[in-house]
Amino acid sequence: MRGLRAQGARAVTLVQVKPIGSEVGAEFVDISSATRIEHYTPMLKLELVCDDKQAPAFAQTIRDRAYTGKPGDGVIVISDIERAVHIRTGKTDEAAL
Repeated sequence: MRGLRAQGARAVTLVQVKPIGSEVGAEFVDISSATRIEHYTPMLKLELVCDDKQAPAFAQTIRDRAYTGKPGDGVIVISDIERAVHIRTGKTDEAAL
């Protein structure tokens, strides 16, 4: 986060998530209740909204800081944001961020 903040990132959200997909750990049975339990590897999801021009630099910073070379390093997805609306103020788009 410090690296992104140092580059001027403003609209950043970090959320703990439970993955459903290729990174889900093995299932096991809880002997005390004989119920099947899925083991979820703790993961974080970082959401960052920025200007198109800043996206490549932010993506590189995230990759540089998150890289371990092991499964679970994550994926960086860059997509377009059509519109932003700040709920409290009603400001829109760039002003909402």
